[in-house]
Amino acid sequence: MVEPLRRGTPITPAIWDVARDEPIDADPVTVPPCGIVLVDGIFLHRPELIDVWDATVWLEVPFTVSVPRGNARFSGPHDPNPEAPSNHRYVYGQKLYLQEADPRSHADWVFENTDLASPRLRTTNRPGAPS
Repeated sequence: MVEPLRRGTPITPAIWDVARDEPIDADPVTVPPCGIVLVDGIFLHRPELIDVWDATVWLEVPFTVSVPRGNARFSGPHDPNPEAPSNHRYVYGQKLYLQEADPRSHADWVFENTDLASPRLRTTNRPGAPS
């Protein structure tokens, strides 16, 4: 998965256009030896992935904020209530992930991200990291 990056082999990023609900073709990218690759995803602390990353960040947001925020990315009406049937797949999938993977305890840094303009470092699980 990340071995090509570590070897310096060009990779082709997987990019998804959320608005059009389709993949975007991307050109291969070579990451320089001192480069940093940021991977964004909601299930990246799963047990089979946790040892892949050099460092991780967990953004904590209550469902009462994340559901309306996520739904705002899509056109049309979407129920902002986390308990609405239309949100069950997302909310229950996240709850299962939180219970099974416990991403907060595995992340190097945990940010409270309810206010996008003012994320706050809540804790760090990384020895020697600023807190």
